[in-house]
Amino acid sequence: MKDSILRRIVMFTKKLFTILSALLFVLILVVGAFAEQMSLEELRAVTPDKSYKVGFANLHENHVFMWRVRESIQRNCEEYGLECVMANNNVDGMTALSNADTFVTQGVNGVVEFQSHVEFGEAIMEKFNDIGAPVIAIDIPMPGATFFGANNYEAGYLAGEGGGNYAKAHWDGRVDKLLSIELPQSGDVVMQRSRGMWEGVQAVTGLGDEDIIHLDGKETQDTARQVVCDALQGIPDAEYLVVTAVNDEMALGGLAAIETCGSSANQKNYIAVGQSADEAAQAAMREEGSHFAGSTAYFPERYGDYIIPALIRLMNGEKLPPELFMGHTFISIENLDQYYPKQ
Repeated sequence: MKDSILRRIVMFTKKLFTILSALLFVLILVVGAFAEQMSLEELRAVTPDKSYKVGFANLHENHVFMWRVRESIQRNCEEYGLECVMANNNVDGMTALSNADTFVTQGVNGVVEFQSHVEFGEAIMEKFNDIGAPVIAIDIPMPGATFFGANNYEAGYLAGEGGGNYAKAHWDGRVDKLLSIELPQSGDVVMQRSRGMWEGVQAVTGLGDEDIIHLDGKETQDTARQVVCDALQGIPDAEYLVVTAVNDEMALGGLAAIETCGSSANQKNYIAVGQSADEAAQAAMREEGSHFAGSTAYFPERYGDYIIPALIRLMNGEKLPPELFMGHTFISIENLDQYYPKQ
C-alpha cells in the first residue's frame, strides 16, 4: 500500500515537473521573441523616470568612427534631457579605470563604456556595481554589462565573403595568402570577427588554414602597416593577397604596407576588406583603381539612437536582453552611394 502511494507521488511529481518545464520553456521563447522583435521605434518610446546623469567613456578620439559614436551619444542625451559626462579612455586600461572613478565621484546614474582591454572589465564594473549604475558596453563585453555593438562573427563573415567574391570574380578564386590583422587584446568576442572574416574568404575560395597569416595590429594604422610589412618579407612570391582587418584603419594600414613594402609579385593582385565602412574607407573605395574591396558597415552615427533609450530603460529599472546588436551590411563600391551618398 505504501509502495503504491509512493509510486503515485513520484509519477505525479514527474508529470508536474514536465508541465512546469514546458511552461518555462514557452515563457522563455515568448520573452526572447518579444526582445528580438522590439523595433527601434519601440525601444525609443521611453521617458526617464527622473533627472539622470550619464557617463560616456569613448574608446579614443583619434578616429572618425569614435567621433560619430560620441556625436550620436551627445545628440541623444540632449534629445532625452540627460546630463552627459564625457571621458576619453585613450585605448588604455588604466585610463579607463581612472575615468570610472571620475564617473563614480560625479554621481552618474548609468554608464556607456567603450574600452578594449578585457582584463580591466571586472575592476571597472565593480565600481559601477557599487553605486548601482547600469552599464552598456560597446563592442567589447564587460561582466554584468549589457552588450551593444557588432554581431562579431556575422559582421566578419560578411566582409570575408565580400573579399572572397572579389577574388572569385577577378582572380578566378585564387588567393595565395590571407593576412589577418587582429586585435588579441580585446578578447575572444572580437576574435570572432577575425574568424568570421577568414572563414568567409575560405567559404568562397577554398583557401587553406596554412595560408592564413595572423597578425596583431594593436588597433592602429601605423602598427598594422608595420606588422604587414614584416610579414611580406616572408612571402615575396605571393601574387594574390587578401588583407582582412577588424577595423578600417588597420585595413588601410595593410594596403599601405603592400604598396610600400611589398615585392613586385605582392603588388600584382591585392585587396583589403575591413570593418565599419567609415569615411576613410568610403574615400578609399571611391579612388580610381582602388584596392579597398569593401567593409562591413556598423553605422556608428546611429549607435546613440539605440544605446541611450536602452540605458534609460535600465536606469528606470526595466530588464533588457543581455546583448543588443546593430544590423550589418557589406558596403562596396557597388552599393556605397545607396548608404552613403557622395557629398
